[in-house]
Amino acid sequence: ARIIQKEAVNRITDNKLPAEYINRLEVPASREYISVLNDREIYRYLLQTTSEFEALESFLQLRKLEPLNGHINYNICTLRFFIWQRGDSIDTKVLLQEISSLEKQSIDNSLVKRMLINYHILKCDEYMDRFNYTAKDQSLLFIKNTYPAIKLTDEEIFSLAKYFSFYAHSNWSEELVEPRIDKIDVSEDIVFYYVNLGFYHPAEYGSDQFRDALLNAI
Repeated sequence: ARIIQKEAVNRITDNKLPAEYINRLEVPASREYISVLNDREIYRYLLQTTSEFEALESFLQLRKLEPLNGHINYNICTLRFFIWQRGDSIDTKVLLQEISSLEKQSIDNSLVKRMLINYHILKCDEYMDRFNYTAKDQSLLFIKNTYPAIKLTDEEIFSLAKYFSFYAHSNWSEELVEPRIDKIDVSEDIVFYYVNLGFYHPAEYGSDQFRDALLNAI
């Protein structure tokens, strides 16, 4: 059933079927079809036939069939993030509890850590708006201590480095990008960002790392 449903979605994507066809696929609302139902809600959202709020409500209904289904709860957390990031109000304490329980529901540890990092990134903004600098610093430290356990892409490294610099932790930014700056396949964004950070430390211009960065920049 999942394979057939996926094939239908592929045909919709290729314009061989109308987009509303996904809503005409009838799946029994029972626990034994939970994976098919979960897939269908994902496809409906990706095909933009439902909004974040509608998709979230659908997944919350699915969770009633199987409360400890990690895939459904992961999707619920993801949608809560989208809604929060858009500026809409959510209960962040509930979200943190839901994220923290995902690993016990067979969700990969690295995915859970990524969610926790994203959670604290958004909380930092909230704390700054409320002038709660102590809580902001605690969230920043959590991010710094958590990211080494995750394999980051160059794009993610660049984004996180800029984030640290925004909060006046350029030393954390350098520590984050340094392992990549002498690699041949490194993103040029990272190389030039490291060179720019180096302008604040003229004494390091003669270091091997800075020279490697300059050679890669050239």
